[in-house]
Amino acid sequence: MNISSLANDIGINRNKTKELIKSPKTYLTDLGLKNALLRNFNPYHLRQDKGAILESFILSTLIQNGKKPSFWNESNQHEMDFVLEEKGRITGIEVKPTLTDVKLSPSVKAFINKHNPHTIYIFNHNIRGKEKLGKTEIIFTHYLNIFSLTF
Repeated sequence: MNISSLANDIGINRNKTKELIKSPKTYLTDLGLKNALLRNFNPYHLRQDKGAILESFILSTLIQNGKKPSFWNESNQHEMDFVLEEKGRITGIEVKPTLTDVKLSPSVKAFINKHNPHTIYIFNHNIRGKEKLGKTEIIFTHYLNIFSLTF
């Protein structure tokens, strides 16, 4: 089977296909099962896998709220943890347990330049605020605020 031909037949740009599936991640949305498999029930503040825990938590919450997130990875150089697209409006979501400032990562800048999203949420523990890059609003917020946001 020729994947390029198949992609053309169904109207998918091959570059976008590569960009979205180059390095897929695996998530366990059941954090209890994840902890059991890792045999790690340490408190969150002692965990080495804080980023993976928060990403799984955000993904699980999105799915439970009827969202269908996708993942963006461009040539293994840049990635956006989650991407939502509804009614032509693109929202990017990054999960960073600890930030020291509101500086945007090269991945966030690349995603904005390539996809011109309406909003990017950067969920973290310690930084709050808003930035603007072009027409994109970037919101730094606590990860628990995912329960009060409408995407």
